[in-house]
Amino acid sequence: MKLQKINLCKYALAIALAGGVGNAWADQKVEALRSALSKITAAEMPVKAAEIVSKTKAEDRASVAGEVVKLVVKSHPTMSVATVGLISSKCPENASIVAATAAKLQPKQATLLAKAAAASAPAQAGAIVRAVCKVVSNHPEVALAVAEAAPSATMDILEALEEAMPNLKARIAAAIASFDGNVPSVAAVFYRVNNGNLGNLAGNSGAAQTGSGLRGPTVQPPYNPLPPLVTPPTTPTAGILPVGGTRDYAAP
Repeated sequence: MKLQKINLCKYALAIALAGGVGNAWADQKVEALRSALSKITAAEMPVKAAEIVSKTKAEDRASVAGEVVKLVVKSHPTMSVATVGLISSKCPENASIVAATAAKLQPKQATLLAKAAAASAPAQAGAIVRAVCKVVSNHPEVALAVAEAAPSATMDILEALEEAMPNLKARIAAAIASFDGNVPSVAAVFYRVNNGNLGNLAGNSGAAQTGSGLRGPTVQPPYNPLPPLVTPPTTPTAGILPVGGTRDYAAP
């Protein structure tokens, strides 16, 4: 029994030491990244950040990408969107990580960051929406921004949105079904989700909109009629010469 307690203590100590070494190594890695990026101008930052991430071993790339984005956002926030876009282009599998990391630090720029990531890695559109929607609250705006950058990923984006907004899952599903298997865009689905009568909308995109949300332009009373056209007086013979080539003038 005593020997068992000793072994357990040794095991716990080994775990603690391993954790300490891991934390120390992580701190060293962050410091090395900070040192490398501190020598780069703001204009060069996106290119250098993407280079660092792309040259990192695959198993470490996700963590390094997150740390690089954090450092860029804190040191050169105006370069965040460009950095996220370029890293996503070089390492598309990390697009969702860098977009969400940057969005968490700059929530007001979340839609721009998500759009930049999706534009560079359209195949990751759904993952980008999922990741960014976990750190910000404006889920529809994020989904619409990503859809603009990756229009062919409509269903992936909508599935991610259903996960982020489970209270709208039934309405999104009903809106999708109303298109009879041909969903044109995320914006079109939102338009129908915001309508109070989805059943009547199937196959009738011109139905009146009774709900709230995205709407098309409408004309409301009072109506102001156009003023009547005023036709200027004309002189039938003005500019017409009589036979003989001279005009008839009144006698003095």
